[in-house]
Amino acid sequence: MMVMIKATTDRNKRDDDGKESTAMMVLVMITAMIVMNTRLVAMNTTFIAMSTAMMVMYTAMMTMIMAMRIMSMGMMIMRTVMIAKSTYRPSFLFSTGSLSVSVSEVTLHSRSALKTDDPSFKRVAFEQSRRAKNRLQLQPSLPV
Repeated sequence: MMVMIKATTDRNKRDDDGKESTAMMVLVMITAMIVMNTRLVAMNTTFIAMSTAMMVMYTAMMTMIMAMRIMSMGMMIMRTVMIAKSTYRPSFLFSTGSLSVSVSEVTLHSRSALKTDDPSFKRVAFEQSRRAKNRLQLQPSLPV
């Protein structure tokens, strides 16, 4: 950006060479450079602020993703623990108020009975689930 201004106040006031006043032109050029530098500094500041904001948002997003991963791992571990408890401990009860349901004895036997074609296995599984249901009806509700 070149700014050329007639820098003399009086038309007759010239340097010895007949050129315009060089000091005033230097002053005008310095002013133009300062204006340009100010614009560049403002643009750079804006860019730095935007990139900082983007880095902050990226960090927050990565933190949220890590938290979700940790939560999903915890839920998988909890699920594994619950399955292990319900499978290997027949006395593990889910208590809902006055109703207690033994998951391992009722549902797992009936599910495994559906997977095989052996009629004797089905009969044994049916008997076991019927006994478990009868035992549930007879026993009082126990809080866990």
